Amino acid sequence: MFALAFAAMVLSSDGSTTLESYRADSLELRYSFWSGAEVYRGGHEVSIGFAGGDADKAFRGSLRALEIMESYRGARIAGTLLAVVGLAGLVAEIIAVLAVPSMFATPVGLTPAFYGWLIPSAAVALTGAAVIQIAPMYLSRAVVAYNEELALRMMKEASSKPAAVTLRVGGAF
Repeated sequence: MFALAFAAMVLSSDGSTTLESYRADSLELRYSFWSGAEVYRGGHEVSIGFAGGDADKAFRGSLRALEIMESYRGARIAGTLLAVVGLAGLVAEIIAVLAVPSMFATPVGLTPAFYGWLIPSAAVALTGAAVIQIAPMYLSRAVVAYNEELALRMMKEASSKPAAVTLRVGGAF
């Protein structure tokens, strides 16, 4: 049991243990109210950009994580585009209602043209917002994939190195 505990603490070439190296290289995902999901390595924030364009730096060495980040990038871009188009439609409708009120309102109530513009614009904007909210799920999956591949790579490196274990038994018999 004692030997196994020391065997797990294989020293790397720079004198640190495999566990210390893993902690320094692994990624951590933190959420904040104002800035959303943030990626950290070794306690320092790693920038991935708004749509994950700088992901190659953060997820270097993990093809699976980079593939997952493509889905993150697609969700951020598509969601933003849909939200902007939907909001632009709503703003355009407000301007149209103010410019030509008779086209959208009658003494009886609102015309079908009003709802025909309002409902699709609101639906597109809400769909965009929902797609943007899905994107952090892909970021989380990419961080997990990166850390799994990092752990496997480090375990493989550690198992290939010879481990020197010294056991001293002392005392009076």
